[in-house]
This record gives sequence, C-alpha cells and structure tokens, in this order.
Amino acid sequence: MLTVIRIVIIFFPFLILSCDKDESDLIQDFCISEDLINTDLDCPAIFDPVCGCNDVTYENSCIALNFYGISDYTPGICSSDCITFDCD
Repeated sequence: MLTVIRIVIIFFPFLILSCDKDESDLIQDFCISEDLINTDLDCPAIFDPVCGCNDVTYENSCIALNFYGISDYTPGICSSDCITFDCD
C-alpha cells in the first residue's frame, strides 16, 4: 500500500503539469516553427491559398511558411473559412 501511495505522490504533480495546455496550444507547438520565419524574404503577391495545419487560410504557401512559420499546409482554403471565401 505504501508503494502505491509513493507512486501517486511522485507522479501526481507531473499529471497536473501535463494537463496545463489546451488543444490550441498543442496545435501551435506542433504546427508553428519560429525557426522557419524569414520576413526578409519577398513572397509573390499572388492568391494561391493554403490551409495551415492550424486551420487558418494563408494567401499562399510562401507567406504561410516564411511569415508565420507554418510547418505543414494543404492547397486550398480551410473549410472553416468557407463563410468568408467562396470555396466552390
């Protein structure tokens, strides 16, 4: 019984600390890399939208990668932005 209590006392603080982040924090940690940001680069002024892994639509992949550090994206407008943009 003492062993179980010791285990709970030792690991309980780690359980609490690991639950501090919400889903948006985890997405940001996974999706955005500040190392990729290079605002000195001139991106083309074209509208070729990409949907970032954070579910935000960016004007093009160059802007997503170099201005916001988005590490993964798919071509097209994010479904959450279909109210703002014409997705058809």
